[in-house]
Amino acid sequence: TQYAMVEQTCTSSIASTDAEIASYTSSVATLEAAVLQLEADIQQSSASVQGHHTDIERYDQDWAIAKEQYAKAVANYEQDIATYDKAINAAERAQLIVKTQVPDARSASLAQVRAALAHAVRI
Repeated sequence: TQYAMVEQTCTSSIASTDAEIASYTSSVATLEAAVLQLEADIQQSSASVQGHHTDIERYDQDWAIAKEQYAKAVANYEQDIATYDKAINAAERAQLIVKTQVPDARSASLAQVRAALAHAVRI
């Protein structure tokens, strides 16, 4: 009888210990799954960050190209203005020369006007 009580206590203790082991095993499995999910999340975040770095590098390159194209456009515009100014100056000189060398342009011959314009272009 006393032996049966000790046996019952041991059996109950073993069952309780087995239940605790099963619970701990389940908890460890849950924690392992959580760690695996965190590792996957970290890898995904790392890939996302790398993608953002790639985007930033691409935007920086596009910005550099846009700045270069803008600088070229400004230089071309300034060159066009200088050419336009030269053309205006040449036209004004030609008009002045024609007025001074061909006093009555209505009666001047085409050759006189061409000579005056050629003279203006040389200046």
